[in-house]
Amino acid sequence: MKSILITGAGGNLGRSITNELAKDHYLHATLSVSEDPGFFTEHSYKSNIGVEFINLTDEAASEAYVHKLIQ
Repeated sequence: MKSILITGAGGNLGRSITNELAKDHYLHATLSVSEDPGFFTEHSYKSNIGVEFINLTDEAASEAYVHKLIQ
């Protein structure tokens, strides 16, 4: 199963992409700290979705997250 990183997953476009891809792919969904993860934790394909709260404007945090994914 392929893995896909979705930044801005809590927005309307991110949720639409999640709905389309979650059945056939593992999704790494990034949310800002203020976003509610309920959509993802209650999704019918929730076992294919990993949620991470991250400030993508923090270069060091973003780089660390990407390195964690590729390990």
